[in-house]
Amino acid sequence: MRKNSKFNFGKHKNRTIEEVWKGKVAANEAQILKNYLQELFDFFGKKTDNKILIPATDFDCTELENECELLQNSTSPYNVIVTEKYIVIETNHTQLKEILNKIIVACLQSDYRQINQSNRLWVSSERPIGEECYFSSNSIEFLNIKAYPQYLKWCIDKVDNFFIVQADLDMLMTLSSRCLHTFKVKQIKDDIIEYTPVFHEYYYELSKETQDKNQEKYLAYNSSTKN
Repeated sequence: MRKNSKFNFGKHKNRTIEEVWKGKVAANEAQILKNYLQELFDFFGKKTDNKILIPATDFDCTELENECELLQNSTSPYNVIVTEKYIVIETNHTQLKEILNKIIVACLQSDYRQINQSNRLWVSSERPIGEECYFSSNSIEFLNIKAYPQYLKWCIDKVDNFFIVQADLDMLMTLSSRCLHTFKVKQIKDDIIEYTPVFHEYYYELSKETQDKNQEKYLAYNSSTKN
């Protein structure tokens, strides 16, 4: 496969090799992050379609179990509005405002580096067993921001006939991979939070064993096409 070839299988189907290695830098990245946070905060208030999955972080709801329970049982009206820079809490209830603030800040300050398609929050614990659930189209775009170079290693090691043209693989290993790490938080007012995404960039190195296996597959393919 070439670096611009698209996967036709697996969890990264329709993404290019280079995109999986580097992570996708979307032109509308700020909008994708905004929409993701809106879905996430709607989850805590059970304001979302119960068929939708939310990609999850290491955020431990048990640490704020009382706050989450009070929020979900609250009858006081409120709204959380997410823009591309600020989060605004709308409620006249002082305790509810404090609860929302605490939950939102905890979510923002979580570690997003381990987020993936396997870690997710069920929007509703009352989802009927066997009913199909799905990520929103925005959540899929959100997940695509993250680089998964280790997935390419797995494919080379485990998937029959999968290899990357050596020149392209050499080029990929000179490129950094990127993922969302966390959000920097600044409290503007008790009902306004400013947030800034913090990205983590790193270089992923394939083991010599994996590189040798890729080269072996590549040479075997070239040999077979010449016969």
